[in-house]
Amino acid sequence: MYGSAFFIEAPLLALCLWGIQESPRWLTLQAFLAEGKNVTIHAEALAPAMAAARKLTGNDDAAADIMVNEALESLQDNEAGAGPPVASSSSTASLLTSKKLRKPLTIGLGLVLLQQITGQPTVLYFANRIFEDAGLG
Repeated sequence: MYGSAFFIEAPLLALCLWGIQESPRWLTLQAFLAEGKNVTIHAEALAPAMAAARKLTGNDDAAADIMVNEALESLQDNEAGAGPPVASSSSTASLLTSKKLRKPLTIGLGLVLLQQITGQPTVLYFANRIFEDAGLG
């Protein structure tokens, strides 16, 4: 009854996720890393990101160019130390001991733990079914 999500919904979700295109930002990051984090990246390395951005913007070249350039500038700023680290090879231990990430990590893990302890998502998700089974709905 409640276990149908495992056999029906999970495979359906996995099947639907198969067709999702990669984001322009992800493709820009891949080009940035492939080019060795250079300040200048060749246009052919950004071609997949530009194609994905054009698809998202309805073939608007100007908007696609702005989207990819903003992503590239953000990556370059992060590499220069102006923002949070992206796609680094940090170990899990260094992430857990980082003073910069301690507060967001504590908040996130605390919320997940609170949800698991209270069981609130399960109750909310199955509320209609629970009330029907109890004869109240």
